[in-house]
Amino acid sequence: MRVLPTAIAAAGLGLAATPALAADLQISVELPQIQTAAYHRPYVAIWLETPDQTAVRTLAVWYQQTPNREGDGRDWLK
Repeated sequence: MRVLPTAIAAAGLGLAATPALAADLQISVELPQIQTAAYHRPYVAIWLETPDQTAVRTLAVWYQQTPNREGDGRDWLK
């Protein structure tokens, strides 16, 4: 009989503790546009890493998705 109230209380404590673990991250990236005829947007990769420079998670990868003289732009991802 006491299991259900204990389970509900434990679930409530778990939900109350979750906001303490939340974090906010805001990143601003500005890519300059060069005024030339042969301009291709650069490859951009944003990732998180630990202090010992071990990659933890990739946040974003942006690259040109249309074919150009170098190929389709995905070779560097391999």
